[in-house]
Amino acid sequence: MYKVVIVKFKNIFQDKIELALKLYKYLCVNYDVEDLHKYRVSLRKMLAYNQVFGVHLDEKNSQIVSKLLKDIIRPTSLLRDLDLFLVEIDVMRCSTQSKKKLLQIFTSKRDLLVDNFKDDAYKKNLQKLKVLTKKNELFEGDFHKLDKITILQNMSKKISKHFNLIDENSSFEELHKQRIKFKRFRYALEMYMHYFSDEDLHLENFYDLKKLQDIFGVIQDNSARIVFLEDVRHEFETHEIENLLSDLNQKIKNAKQELFRIVG
Repeated sequence: MYKVVIVKFKNIFQDKIELALKLYKYLCVNYDVEDLHKYRVSLRKMLAYNQVFGVHLDEKNSQIVSKLLKDIIRPTSLLRDLDLFLVEIDVMRCSTQSKKKLLQIFTSKRDLLVDNFKDDAYKKNLQKLKVLTKKNELFEGDFHKLDKITILQNMSKKISKHFNLIDENSSFEELHKQRIKFKRFRYALEMYMHYFSDEDLHLENFYDLKKLQDIFGVIQDNSARIVFLEDVRHEFETHEIENLLSDLNQKIKNAKQELFRIVG
């Protein structure tokens, strides 16, 4: 007989909400790349918990919470892509002058997004989330009574089935969707193992979820960088842009090959 650790669904959100609000305050005062990453992870974990388990407690309210969380996460996605790109510029295969120009262009774009990230509309959404976790019926649901093992097992079967269909012809959109599914499952599984480690669950060896996330991440990050470079192509020498695009496409190709080996 395992010990009951949590009763209401809101219990697993409390620390994530508090951390997200704290990190947002830090980011508004002194923007930091790592703080943004932690902020996004905290929000994405809440979204995963809700999409995997919350929908089984209260489907209607779960959809409301998911929409709000997506609205909060969405403006940070491009911001994170730009942060990673700015770090990568220093090791790119182009002239020092081009590197300086790239840094100037994309630092300006990033700074503009940071300002938008601090606006009143965004802050209101965060406050809505805080209020929802205290008043919405979803968070009063008895999370402990859910058949969490069956939910995770069914999810793992669906993901595995779709993953095995990936091949060289899979589009970027298909790979991106698969990445999101793995990440969602990973966060839900980690939460389950943290709060319910005494229960019998045999999903620990369901692929190397961190490795898969990293591989999908390489594809996602470099695809975003290609879009960034294409957008400013006219401001640089053609041969430099072509060299940079070639390097990025090669990284995507290598990541895909590694991914296909796992599928095989």
